[in-house]
Amino acid sequence: MTLKDVKKSLIPPLSYSSMNEIIGCEHKYALRKVLEAEPDSDYSKETDAMDLGTVVHACLEACRHDLTGFKYVDVVEQIKEFPETLEPSKHGPLVWSMLRHYKDLHEDAGLQAAEVELELTLPKEFKGFVDLVLDDQEGGGVWITDLKTAAS
Repeated sequence: MTLKDVKKSLIPPLSYSSMNEIIGCEHKYALRKVLEAEPDSDYSKETDAMDLGTVVHACLEACRHDLTGFKYVDVVEQIKEFPETLEPSKHGPLVWSMLRHYKDLHEDAGLQAAEVELELTLPKEFKGFVDLVLDDQEGGGVWITDLKTAAS
């Protein structure tokens, strides 16, 4: 094994999110990913908005973006994963509504899931996942979707 091979084995491929973090703040990336430093004790990344987005994402993954037959009880089960920030009675209807709207938008546009959580591996320095590839039934093309969550 050469020194070049050793160096290559020590540097994992970067995800798109990691590359953006490096571009935004190299120090933050180094603390989080390289040094694996613990966040400050008063820092909390748990917010309603982030957790709601995670629940919506988990629901869509669970049914592979085909909400036909998806039930409200499935939403409640996902919400139970966040007992400190989400309540089924309060947040369940919101998540259900978001999922129904998502389904209606895709059906109205003639889009159908073709691939879910598709891993991208080229070039070798890049590694990422695409949340969803949709076949455009009417336009004949494809849509590549990456779901993101942001707090207001």
